Parts: sequence; C-alpha cells; structure tokens
Amino acid sequence: MAQIRTRTGLDARDALARAALEVIREEGFGALSLLRVAQRVGVSKSAVYHHFRTKDELVQRALAPVADGLRDIIGTPAPVEERIDRLIDLALAHKEVIALCSPATAARIGEQTLGDNNAHGVEIMQALAPPGTGAVQARIRVEVFLAALAAAVNACEHSSDIDELRPALRSLILP
Repeated sequence: MAQIRTRTGLDARDALARAALEVIREEGFGALSLLRVAQRVGVSKSAVYHHFRTKDELVQRALAPVADGLRDIIGTPAPVEERIDRLIDLALAHKEVIALCSPATAARIGEQTLGDNNAHGVEIMQALAPPGTGAVQARIRVEVFLAALAAAVNACEHSSDIDELRPALRSLILP
C-alpha cells in the first residue's frame, strides 16, 4: 500500500481531492482522471485507487464541503434573504470550487454533488426564490444570481469587496 505524504498536513484523501480540483481548474473536467491526479500528487495510480474507487467518488470528496453547505442551506428553514447571504458566504469560503463554475462544469459538478435528481434543482429554486415567484421566473432569477455570484466571488480578492456587492447580488434574485 503506497503512503501519500503531504507537506501541508492534509490527509491523503484531502490531498488527492485538492489535486483533483487543480486538474479541473487548469485542464477542465474532461481531463480529470485518477491517473492525472496521481501524477499531480506524485504517486502511482494504484495509490489513488486505494483511497477512491472511482473518479466520481474523488469528485464527491473534493466537493463535499460545498455540497454539505448547500444541503444545509436548502434544509434549514430561513428567510430567503438569509439563505442568499449564507450562499454568498459559502461561495466565499470555497472560492477554489466556485472558480470552476463555467456553465458546463457547474452542471457536471451539480450532478456529482447533489445527484442527477431534478428534485434537488427544485429544492434550490424553492430555497432561493422569493415566495410566490413563478417557476420560470424563479429558475431565471436563480441562474442569473448563481452566475453573478460565481463572477463576483472570483473577482473579489477581499471579503470586504463582496460585502459591497452583496446588495447588488441580492437584487438579482429578490424583487
């Protein structure tokens, strides 16, 4: 069994997950493979297989903090404004994942994170759209908000920058 040693103190699974995010960011989701991750970390492919059986399992580990945060936002009853602020905070806390959010990558990540189940998309719409918003209008508002959120988080170097943008981001989804 190959030991994966990290200089940063990350455990092996976290080091491999971070390497997977780096491959996705630099080369795109299509380039991600267990072999590419192994090469990035400097171990054999079998060492990666020791920790993850599949690429999907590796991606799930890499996205787990964002997925857990999103599930928490969806699952916790709160006013829409509070949920939006929590989503902004989640995005800031995980900028390295948000940086990956081109439309195609975000769709693939969404499948990996929440499952290929349309019910999760409906939950997200219901959690973020103001009450009484029609389905089509809610979807458009949420899509525009999420795209703007990704762009804002990627552009902001300091959390104070996002605080200035928070009202503008909120206005994209709230009436």
